[in-house]
Amino acid sequence: MLFRSDIVLHEQGLMNTAIEAIQSYDFLQILGYNGTNVSALSFTMKGVHPHDIASILDKKGICIRAGHHCAHPLMQFYKVSSTSRISFALYTTHDEIIQCIDELASIYALFS
Repeated sequence: MLFRSDIVLHEQGLMNTAIEAIQSYDFLQILGYNGTNVSALSFTMKGVHPHDIASILDKKGICIRAGHHCAHPLMQFYKVSSTSRISFALYTTHDEIIQCIDELASIYALFS
């Protein structure tokens, strides 16, 4: 039987994996992470629109969100029109996170 604490620990581990992987690339910038949210991570990629990122990942079977996420004031604060967002859940694996981040590097290479 899974408890809420087990799910939170799993999602925190996924978040740590994602943050570590994203921070290894200078063309990716994490936005708005304060250490408490463990279920979603927003980021931008230099020179690539979030909708392009989401469309390319979708063709590879990876689903992320792209847009302003009903957070216009936050977008204005960060001076961006939109962000990409990876969401985590109980069924998400560490390998899926790494695969997604690796694909981000491929996308950046395509646009640069």
